[in-house]
Amino acid sequence: MNGRPHPALLPATLLASLLASLTAPPAARAAEPAALRLWHAGTVAANMGQCAVVLSVDGQGQQVSGLRLRLAAVDGGGSVQARGEARFADFGASHAERYQDASWAAEALCDEGLTLRIEQAHARIDGQRADLLAQRLLQIEDFRPLPIRLGPPAAKARR
Repeated sequence: MNGRPHPALLPATLLASLLASLTAPPAARAAEPAALRLWHAGTVAANMGQCAVVLSVDGQGQQVSGLRLRLAAVDGGGSVQARGEARFADFGASHAERYQDASWAAEALCDEGLTLRIEQAHARIDGQRADLLAQRLLQIEDFRPLPIRLGPPAAKARR
């Protein structure tokens, strides 16, 4: 023997290898994608009486393309005040591109007391199509932007 399988056994070996890969649990075939982290980074006044929400996403070190969110702005009574979409530029090709922002503008977004509801969320994560809601691949973070002050710190009063 020279260490190579006998040529007559090669088709059976390939078939066994293929069957094993097809029947293996998904984690053994390919790593499951990590959930993308999403937060509302802020709301800004846009032009012509509109406001824009800025959404930020962390790709968790994965390459993300075609990320699209179908959104609804819902008031305290549960009524939809506006619908729209946020599309993110492709990101995650390197750790320097781990994060990405997108915005959605509408007049109703200037109102107080709204909740942003994500009705659909789709993307390609590391080349695989994903329904982020159905696959639970979207994690919402409760982020509160920091207040900003101008000028040097106030001098402390002397005693």
